Amino acid sequence: TQNLYDISVVSTLGLTEDDVDVLSRMDGVKAAEGSYSEMVDTQTDGLHRSAEVKVLSSQGMNEPYVLEGRLPVNKDEIAVTENYISETGKSVGDTVEFSQREAEDAQAEPVFEHLSYTITGVVIDAANVNSAEGSASFRASSSADYTFFVPAAAVSSEVYTAIYLTLSDTKDYQRYSDQYQNRAEEVVHKIETEINSQREQARYDTVTGEANAKA
Repeated sequence: TQNLYDISVVSTLGLTEDDVDVLSRMDGVKAAEGSYSEMVDTQTDGLHRSAEVKVLSSQGMNEPYVLEGRLPVNKDEIAVTENYISETGKSVGDTVEFSQREAEDAQAEPVFEHLSYTITGVVIDAANVNSAEGSASFRASSSADYTFFVPAAAVSSEVYTAIYLTLSDTKDYQRYSDQYQNRAEEVVHKIETEINSQREQARYDTVTGEANAKA
């Protein structure tokens, strides 16, 4: 129902629209979409807390489940999970503030245009297997204290932190079945053997080229 991904692709050097294009043209891939998330710092009753800020999918992939209010649309709006609401006492219409962590590149542009957002909704992160709100998904969980969701307009970055894939022929498979796991592993194997090294080298060349140009 929440259109969770089947396969996620990540890279320490980040991913680009070219990577999305290559993956989307693979046999068996129904959709590929680049996504962005960032760890930030926030305060709760004077105590330091971490939060993972995720950008909402334009294709409805990994859709958070709305418990109250609505998903954010404007770049100064945000959705939060229930544990944030219960620990802070805040509600829809209140303000969330966070600070960005210092980038390794001191000249890097800020990722977020705003650091203060209006809460528009309370949600369950469907991709969090260890969600305190009771999510029963089997996807990877975040190590952050909270999870926030913002629209793409709130983020300024040309590099993705992950690319999510949905497969074209697994809709009717039970997600814990051998049939589903085997099909997903087939596609993962193709990515690792046919695409991985080529795209890694292309990204490495781009990053080192940009660094040399700045030197």
